[in-house]
Amino acid sequence: YSPHDVSHIAWAFARLEYKNEAVMAVLATRMSQKEFMGTFNPQDTANTAWAFAKLGIADEPLMEAIAEKTTDPGFLTTLQPQHISNIAWAFASLGMRNEALTEAIARRALDGDFFAGFNAQAMADTAWAFG
Repeated sequence: YSPHDVSHIAWAFARLEYKNEAVMAVLATRMSQKEFMGTFNPQDTANTAWAFAKLGIADEPLMEAIAEKTTDPGFLTTLQPQHISNIAWAFASLGMRNEALTEAIARRALDGDFFAGFNAQAMADTAWAFG
């Protein structure tokens, strides 16, 4: 399955609020693999973070892979406000702190006119995540 397929499966489970830890563990293991996570686009990355947080599954290797992917300068600049918001919200919801991720998100949010692209919900979620 492609990264989009796998992230969409996780997203669908979360939207249905169906917490199947065995399935999510298999997905997390696959998505945590550096070469696989390396092919994720911004939407796949944000959806995956959101899905695991929505289900309350704090898979440390997966979240670390998401943080590493997100903090890559070349990738970080491709993220839109909604992606930033979802990733920040996911880490905060799971009670997981990653200083490099927090700093990268803050830098991106304050980069030029980027912050102006946040809608009210994205702004509130991101601010809450920093609280």
